[in-house]
Amino acid sequence: MEDLATGRMSVAQIAQRIRHSVKTNQGPAATHDAALVKRLLQEECEDILRLMKTRDAQTEERYRKAVKIALRWIKNYVELDYRSLGSYTRADLDRIALEADAL
Repeated sequence: MEDLATGRMSVAQIAQRIRHSVKTNQGPAATHDAALVKRLLQEECEDILRLMKTRDAQTEERYRKAVKIALRWIKNYVELDYRSLGSYTRADLDRIALEADAL
């Protein structure tokens, strides 16, 4: 339950940054928008996969699906749709993972 609550808070914070076009205050200048969030999530996924000592195609696929699901969840919040990730069925999540990126 705590993990879901932490996930919801993180998604809400990211969505607020996108909705209000927040500018970075550290590192290179950038505006928090859908493209930046998508790029960062994809880069982090690639870093995680690269650093794994052992990985297989199934593990890689699970991580890539997780990024797509996260992008959908963030988009929902940006659009003020606060549907809980827990309300999706496994079939819903599999469908989301097969769709084009939400952001």
